[in-house]
This record gives sequence, C-alpha cells and structure tokens, in this order.
Amino acid sequence: MKYLTILFFIVIIVELHSQINLGCSGHKFESFIDSIKVEGYKRNALAIKKFTSNHNRSSRTNTIFFQWPLKAVPDYEEIPNYYTVSNYVDQDPDTLEVLDYNCGTKTYDGHRGIDITLFPFMWHMMSQQYVEVVAAADGIVSVAHDSENNDYNCEGTDSANPTNNTVIITHADSSYSVYYHILSNSITVNETDIVRAGDKIALVASSGASTGPHLHFGVRDNNDNLIEPFSGTCNNMNSESWWATQIPYWNQRVNRVMCHYNDPNLVGYNISWCDPEQLFARNNFSAGQDIYYGVAMVDIQENTEVEIDVYDSNGNSIFSDSYIHNDNPDNALYLVFDSSIPVGSPSGTYKVRVDLGQNEYYHYFTVNCLIALTIHSDMMGDNGYVSGMNLNISSQLQESGFPLSYENTDLKLQSGNEIKLIPGFHAPAGTYVYTRLRGCNFTH
Repeated sequence: MKYLTILFFIVIIVELHSQINLGCSGHKFESFIDSIKVEGYKRNALAIKKFTSNHNRSSRTNTIFFQWPLKAVPDYEEIPNYYTVSNYVDQDPDTLEVLDYNCGTKTYDGHRGIDITLFPFMWHMMSQQYVEVVAAADGIVSVAHDSENNDYNCEGTDSANPTNNTVIITHADSSYSVYYHILSNSITVNETDIVRAGDKIALVASSGASTGPHLHFGVRDNNDNLIEPFSGTCNNMNSESWWATQIPYWNQRVNRVMCHYNDPNLVGYNISWCDPEQLFARNNFSAGQDIYYGVAMVDIQENTEVEIDVYDSNGNSIFSDSYIHNDNPDNALYLVFDSSIPVGSPSGTYKVRVDLGQNEYYHYFTVNCLIALTIHSDMMGDNGYVSGMNLNISSQLQESGFPLSYENTDLKLQSGNEIKLIPGFHAPAGTYVYTRLRGCNFTH
C-alpha cells in the first residue's frame, strides 16, 4: 500500500504532509474586485437599484443565507464528493500571522475569501467540466466577465495573464457574492439577469492569479465590509453564519474510490504542480492483472483508520488492507493500495468497499466483461452492476439468503448496448431496478 499526499507546490520538497493551498494574491484580488465591481455597478445601476429598492439596505436582515456555491454535474454520478476547502478568510490580514474563523491556520496572509479546490485529479475534473459554479443565493448578476482564456494558470500572480474570469451577484439586502477563477466562456448568465440559489452560472477553472482549479468564493455586506460566511470563535467580522447549513471545519470523508492499472500521476506527489495528471483509470480487468485501488481522502484526522475490502462476483474476499493516519490532519490525501486480480478469478462484477468510521463507500469494476450475458437463474440481491455489452435477464430476484457482502435486494444493470428484461423476470414489490447504458470500462 502506498499513499499520495497533495502538497502545496512551494513546500513539496521539504514536507511529507501539507494542506492543499490553492489561492490568489489577496491584495490583487481586492483591487481587481473593487475595479470590476465599480464598472459593473455603473453599467447596471438602474437594474441593481430596482432589485434592491424594496429591501432594508442599512443592516443585515437575516434573509440572505447561502447554499454551497458548487455542485457536481449529473454525469459525475456515484462519486461521493468532489472538493476540499483549501483556505478560509484571513482574520488577521494586517500581520504576517494567519488566523481562520475556527482559530486555525487554514488560510494565508491577506486572503479575502474561501478557496474550494477540486479533488482528486483537479486538472482532469476541470477539463471534463464535472463541477458547476452555482448562485449561492438569489440575486441579480452585476458583473459577468469570462473572456480571459487563461484557464490553466498555475503560477499565481506570476502567471502570464493574472486577470480573473469573475461573476458578482448582488443580493436583495445589497450584500454581494464573488465567484472567481471560473472557466473562460463558461458563464451561463448575463448582467442584470435575476438568478435563484442553485442556478448554474459558470464552470470551475484556474483563470487569473491562481495556482490550480478552484473557486474563490468571497462575500461582502451592504456596506462593502468583508464577510467570513462561516461562524466561529475567531471570526471577528460577523457573529452569525451566512450559510443555510454550515459544514464542519473538519469534514472527514472519502471523496472517491476508483481503480487504476498503474500508479496514477497526481499533482504534488510524482508530477509538478503545472503538469497534467494521468489517472491510468480502468474499470474492466482480467484475472492475473495488476490493479491499484485508489481512495481520495478529505480532512482525514490523526489516528484515523481506513479499511478496504474487495469482493469477487461470488461475494468472496480477494483483497483486504488498512491504513492508519499517524500524522497531523490532512485536507487532501490519496491512498493507493496495489494488488492483482487472483489467477482463476470468476468473471463478473467486483465490489470495492472502503470503511471510514461509521461510513462505507463503494466502487464496482468488472473482470472479463462479457459481450453477451443471459441470466435465467435466480439472482440474490445486488452486488453492484451486473455488466455486459448485451444483457438479457429473466431471473427471479430473491429477497434473502445472499452473502453479507451484498448490500440489498436492489438490482443494478449496466450494458454498453442494450438491456432486456425478458419474460420470467420477477422482482419483489418495492425493489428498485437501476439500469444504465455504459461500457464496462467506462470511468470518470
């Protein structure tokens, strides 16, 4: 078993563990936002005034609460999560010391927002457009700028074109939210458009003074004061949370479980910060082949144990291992467990199960995906997607008697061409039958 730790590119040589620390220059951000906001407000003054005219502009009225400003696209299904928080607002910008809202150091000097980084394989996720930027609250679009064509910046303020693609939304109480580093030519709204919380407005990228694909989400109140939307002991800007539901400071979880046919090339581990990643992803294997099980961890805490078990198509265990994090908390850690498919293993769908605390995460892959598969015999519940290029199913789905490694009696069917439920098929009332047209070796 190996583990890959995402490192901030400045300290990669001397640190074994570090936080992902993508960001931009706080001072450059402030001056840019000031200028682009003034220009946008001049262009759209009448529309903005009309939108806010019936609201109390002298104080916060507790009517603006934010939803999370990112969401995965529907095609990025079955992936548990897609981000890690790299930095919060610096509560002590006037000194070289850094302080976040929770009295920690998950920020950098002068930072004026929240950096939400794509993880794992951030460049791949950006190029595939797996994550959307959405409006965090209802409002009017006061600035929409996405013409810079510098989405692959990775050197911060030293990038050749550090000007940012940006959206600014003004809310009913005249506070406003800023969405920074977005993908060129991806904005789906126009200035003066009215948007609702959750509406797609753009895509994530690394435009401007950025070191990698992430969203810088900034908030200011109706008096143009900087806000840290997270409430906490060391937040000296505002006493209350601006989130409808505030996520924990440490939000330990698995972001993704996947399979590789080689050791992946991951930023901060075995390639430089600006190089494209190589996933070596695969979802269909042959008996005897090498396989690498990847587990993307977020906010993993000291002394936390991660367990992995792999079951073949008959429900028998073929691999088991564990990892204990004997180090400080990491906001992004990629574990790789290397193994091989045992010689003589049966064909069919295999299941990877990862245990983290009280939570379980699953991934499915196939061994020797069949061109045509017809099943007449009784089936005992779901052990992942029954996969083949063409499926014909006439089975009786049983409610009990299946191995403990099976999850439930729901049926999942996957085919590259067609799925047929032919006469004789029967499932108990209340059973969910999931179907999808997708080749066995499809991988995000």
